[in-house]
Amino acid sequence: MNISFVIPAYQCRETLAETVAGILRAEMPTREILLIDDGSRDGTAELCDSLAEQYPAVRCIHKENGGVSSARNLGIAEAAGDYIWFVDADDAICPIPAELLVDCEADKPGMILFGMEFRYFRGGRLMKSEKLRMPQRLRLSGARLGREFGGLFRANYLSPVWNKLFRRSLLTERRLRFDPALTNYEDLAFSLDVLACCRTVAVLPEAYYIYQTDYDHDRTVDRIARIDNVAANTDLIANRFFSAGEGCGFEPEAISELERIVLQIYLDLFQVKIQTTGLGGIKKQCGDFCSSPCFLRCEKQAPGLSVSAQKLLARLKAGQALPIWLDSRYRSARTRAGRIIKPLLGRA
Repeated sequence: MNISFVIPAYQCRETLAETVAGILRAEMPTREILLIDDGSRDGTAELCDSLAEQYPAVRCIHKENGGVSSARNLGIAEAAGDYIWFVDADDAICPIPAELLVDCEADKPGMILFGMEFRYFRGGRLMKSEKLRMPQRLRLSGARLGREFGGLFRANYLSPVWNKLFRRSLLTERRLRFDPALTNYEDLAFSLDVLACCRTVAVLPEAYYIYQTDYDHDRTVDRIARIDNVAANTDLIANRFFSAGEGCGFEPEAISELERIVLQIYLDLFQVKIQTTGLGGIKKQCGDFCSSPCFLRCEKQAPGLSVSAQKLLARLKAGQALPIWLDSRYRSARTRAGRIIKPLLGRA
C-alpha cells in the first residue's frame, strides 16, 4: 500500500517546508506529496514550486483561492495513492510502522484512524501538550462500531481528518467530497460521510499526528462569529450523524448515545456563538435553536448530559438571554485568567 499526502497550502511560507521535510523523514510508503496552493500571495506559491523541484515525490498544483475544503477536494481528484492522508501545512506526522499498515490493509478498511498529539505554542515556546488516544487497537464494523462510537468521539478520533488514512477508491467510487459551504465542522462532516460508507474501520491507539496551534487563540470563535444561524449550520452536521448511524446499522442504544453527542454539540456551539453576541442576538439564537427539528429530536437525551449542560438547555429553551449572557462572560473571563496564570504557576 502507498499514501498520497494532501497538503492545502495557503499563506504558509514559514511552515510548509518543514512539514514536507518531516513527511519525507518519516520514511512512510509515500506515493506522492500533493501541495495544493490555494491562491497564496505571500511567497507560498513559489515555495511550492521550489519544493516540487527539490523533491521527486512532491507535486504542486496551483488554484484560485477557494478555501481549505476546495483545496482538499482538488487533492482527492489528483491523488493516485491507495490511501489519502490530509496534513495541514503547519503540523507534523510520526511514522506509522509499515508492518502495522500491512496488517490493517488485510481487512481493506475504508478508514484507518489513530491518535493525535496537540501542541500549544506562544511566541514559539511550547506552553502545553496533550495526547488523545484510544486504549487499544480495534477492528470495527456495524453494531460494534456503534458501541464504540461514543468512545471514539470523546477521544477526538472522529472530528478531524488529519488523524485518518482514507481509502482513495472509496472516496472516488462514492464521490465523497468536503462541503465548501460549511465554515465549521467541515472535517467532521466529511469523516461522517465516509464512515457511513465504510464496511470496516481500523483504529490504532498510538498518536501519529502532531497538531500545532496558538495557545492564546481559539479559531473556532472566529468561525462561529461569522455564522448568523448557528443552529441551521449545525443541522448540516447533525444529519450526517444520523446518516452514519443508519448506514452502519447502529443499534438503538448507540443511536441514543449519538443523539446525546449531537445535543452536546448544539449546546457547545451555542456557547461559542454567544461569546461574541449581545443580549438581542442571544434571544435570536435561542429562537433559532428551538426551531431546529434536529435539536428538538435530541432534546430527550438531556438527562444524560452534565448538570451545567442541562441548566444551559433549560435557559436556552426559556429564552433567558440575560442569565446566559452573564454566565458566558464569567466563563470567558475565567478562561482568559487561566491561560495567563497556569503557565506562571508551572514556572514557579
